[in-house]
Amino acid sequence: MDNSKNINKPQRASRASNIIALAVCFVIAFLVWFYVMQTESPEYEETFVRVPVAVENVNQLTSVSKLSVISGWDHTASLTVKGRKSDIAKINENDLKLYVDVSGLDVSGEKSVEVKAVIPGALQLVSVSPATVTVVVDEVITKKVPVYATVNQAKYDVDSELGEPKTTPEFVEVTGPKSALEKIESAKVSLALGDVTASVVAVAPFELVDDKGEKTENPYVRTDVQSVTVTIPLYTTKTVPLSVDSKYGYFNGENINVTVIPSVLVVKGEHSLVSALDTIHIATLDEKLDDQMPPTYFEIPFPDGIVSVNGTTSARVELQHIHTKTLTITGINASNVRLDNSSGEFWYVDECDTEITVRGEAHILDRLSAENVRLAVKIDSSMASGDHVLNAIVEITLPEGAEGTVYEIGEYKVRVKSAHK
Repeated sequence: MDNSKNINKPQRASRASNIIALAVCFVIAFLVWFYVMQTESPEYEETFVRVPVAVENVNQLTSVSKLSVISGWDHTASLTVKGRKSDIAKINENDLKLYVDVSGLDVSGEKSVEVKAVIPGALQLVSVSPATVTVVVDEVITKKVPVYATVNQAKYDVDSELGEPKTTPEFVEVTGPKSALEKIESAKVSLALGDVTASVVAVAPFELVDDKGEKTENPYVRTDVQSVTVTIPLYTTKTVPLSVDSKYGYFNGENINVTVIPSVLVVKGEHSLVSALDTIHIATLDEKLDDQMPPTYFEIPFPDGIVSVNGTTSARVELQHIHTKTLTITGINASNVRLDNSSGEFWYVDECDTEITVRGEAHILDRLSAENVRLAVKIDSSMASGDHVLNAIVEITLPEGAEGTVYEIGEYKVRVKSAHK
């Protein structure tokens, strides 16, 4: 047996173990170094791209120099920071801020302004690219522009139509850069109404547009209001009759024909007004004064908001008595007059109309006489002593057994005197 070979075997095993141990240590050391370099090293860099560049202190620029920014608010830049990877991993774009300060600008035109950065305190700023951006500033002015409303979707009945939209206010005040405001011609409201069954009142936002109706946008243009009230009437047409009535109610379908020409009229107006309109009353006839009224034209009193579709503004009224006649009763004297005296003074009838004309059915009038007629005169306590001509109320008593209506035609007067006159 060779003892030297057996002695060398443990020595070779020991050397192999040492080599493995060194290799493991080396790997562990490398991993520790790599971890430290990746997570704790202050030399780690990362670049954030397309970070928005804000424009700050525009209000200060306006208040001091009467200028405003009209372009330059849409810039972006790349921002490179340095620090521990663990710190960088915690942040997002909301923790990074790029901005330009325009408060120091004092003349209008195109200006190159330095981009400044705000980053978390644990990091260091490496670079901003580009380091400057261009902004354009201009004079601030104010002007008023009209507001227009349009309807791009609406459904309504065939006998209806939408009226012109009206906005409140009719103008809006716009403030901003002069060059931007020169492009603004009006404020536009667009409404989609859907099914329309009544007039519409809506509060809606608007957009500023140029002379071609195209929307103009600028973040530094301000308006005095953010929305307007739009009123859109719904107009409806309707055929309504024209009517007359009588003051005392003596006219009816049995004793008179009242013809109105035209008898009906097509009118137009706001939906709620037209829907509530059943007739247009054009005149109240006084049976006692209009007994022999010739064909007469009356102006049609249209309710507010209602108009004639064909432009008709007057109507003719014709009367035709039927089944009645007139009778003049004579022999009226002081004995036919009743004085309703509340003055406490003595009065007497000095003179009265001696003839009274009445209208009624023939079979009744044939039986009337002066005995069926009385005149009533009211004397109140405020009437001064002396001589007065007063209107008299005619009271007609029908003969026994007579049925129907009889009324006087015209006005009648009585002269009375006080006993002291």
